[in-house]
Amino acid sequence: MRIKNLIKKLLMWRFSRYCPGFKGDWYGIKIYDCKFDENVYVAHHAELLHSYIGNHSSIGRYTKVRETDMGKYCSISWQCTIGAPTHPYKTITNSALTYRKEYGVVDKDIFNEQKRTIIGNDVWIGQDVTILPGVHIGDGAVIGLNSVVASDVEPYTIVAGNPAKPIRKRLDDEMIQLMLQLKWWDKPVDEINKIIPIITI
Repeated sequence: MRIKNLIKKLLMWRFSRYCPGFKGDWYGIKIYDCKFDENVYVAHHAELLHSYIGNHSSIGRYTKVRETDMGKYCSISWQCTIGAPTHPYKTITNSALTYRKEYGVVDKDIFNEQKRTIIGNDVWIGQDVTILPGVHIGDGAVIGLNSVVASDVEPYTIVAGNPAKPIRKRLDDEMIQLMLQLKWWDKPVDEINKIIPIITI
């Protein structure tokens, strides 16, 4: 047990060197070529690839994030898939044998360039949500559980369904413009603490 804990501490130390701001449950986490802002939390068995995660955002367990730029103070629930790679369907065969060397047909892997997914600040993404590559999620948006998001989401809009469709705005238009101008997520923590009564009404 002591050896297991020592190994865990060594691995967490390694992540703290290469991913400053990273905090989380080590078990099963896979992170490759990612950048983290301060105080990012990643739960167990999450997988992140070629992504940027903003300050005070959290990634739920078993969630996969790929080719994504995520803003600050985002809350991502469990088992979400963000920026999943698309499968070619316009070719004669649907098989991956034409671009994956593991099938023994081509000599090297061929990767198609993927559009980056953009998630704004203060976004809440519910459980089991899938967000396709290239989608832009606006600041303050909410994505309902089990949704498949194939198109852009306006700021402070609640969407849900497959495909995800707007349900309603979270705030009235005047308040939305005020929040987008305020950009409270960019302020220092001590200033955010002072305006908590405003942003929690």
